[in-house]
Amino acid sequence: MNTVPDISLAAQEAPRDRVAQRLYRGALLWTWRRLYFGAVRVYGRLPGEPGTLYLSTHRNGGIDGAIAQQAVEESPVPVAASHITRSFWGRWTGCIEVVRATDRERHGHGDAARDPLADALARLAAGESLMWFPEGTSDGGPKLLPVKRGTARLLTAAVERGMPVRVVVMGLHYQAMDALQSQVEVEVAKPANMQPSEVAIIAAEVRTDEIQRRIETALRTLSIEYPDVETQAAIETLTAGLGLPIIRARRALLRVPLPKLQQWSQRVQAASRFPPIQAWPWLLPWIVAASIWLPTLIVAYGITRPADRNNKAFIRSLLAMLLIPFNLALSSWILAMIGLSWLFAAPLAALSLPLGLVAHRHLREARSRTRALRTLRDEIASQGVTDA
Repeated sequence: MNTVPDISLAAQEAPRDRVAQRLYRGALLWTWRRLYFGAVRVYGRLPGEPGTLYLSTHRNGGIDGAIAQQAVEESPVPVAASHITRSFWGRWTGCIEVVRATDRERHGHGDAARDPLADALARLAAGESLMWFPEGTSDGGPKLLPVKRGTARLLTAAVERGMPVRVVVMGLHYQAMDALQSQVEVEVAKPANMQPSEVAIIAAEVRTDEIQRRIETALRTLSIEYPDVETQAAIETLTAGLGLPIIRARRALLRVPLPKLQQWSQRVQAASRFPPIQAWPWLLPWIVAASIWLPTLIVAYGITRPADRNNKAFIRSLLAMLLIPFNLALSSWILAMIGLSWLFAAPLAALSLPLGLVAHRHLREARSRTRALRTLRDEIASQGVTDA
């Protein structure tokens, strides 16, 4: 039997997504994305429409929210775990809070102040859009994780109240989840409008199960699922090392036997990783920026060394945001001590950050264009595996 949340009180007291919250959330997510990742390519971007429920695959921890936000032309309200919403920086984002079992076990969190389903339903009824990750967690593994029933229960409650809901599903694909200035591709499906009349013909006792099945099918369609972790590792090494298009190349490489994939992957790892001579002009700004921001790099990368790879980008971005002001002050002081005027020291230190990120991205992309890797890329293309 379906459990439908009571929104009579929630609808009256539903907190609106305030302008200040949207601005803060947007600035936070934009900064995370720009600090850590390079190009984010979106395939199938759609114009925003009030009252849309965005559903996304969950691959890379908290940083997924920043990438998914890039794929839509509005600022949907995220549905986030309590370890985010109750953090110092997360409590001002206006997210809908979900307390997971892991949050209760690890952080001792009690129930949310508001029922998340009732809150989400009231916000949809008020015309606000939501961003939800139905898997509820991420591990960066080879398969889509089990989809939780929360979104299916939400959609069931909505259509049973006569509310049509526009649902947009997207898949997130990272070139290298924990690599600085690596690329990301987002695949967005065509919107599906769930009409009450369409859902009403489904028997009430199986209605939530059927919606759950549709959600899982849509997410699986936009995912890339590997038969095992060895195949995943080989394909991810190939596409990242050769600079191949993420989605198209990985789906094509799934047709290749594992021994061949591992052979190609070993050739990528054995190839020279020093950038070709054409990219050498970027070495100087990279060295200057790395020297200025060395304290931040040491702390961010040192602390996250033992972390799971699907959490490294998120933790490093958060640490960088906290450390940048202190690093900027320290670097400006050092530059002033060696004789540079404060009028030039602070701007130089500040400008070195974006310049260093651009240099890092160019050097990273250039490494995939060495002669040995170009030869391997041509070999793979000649066998009809990928046209990249």
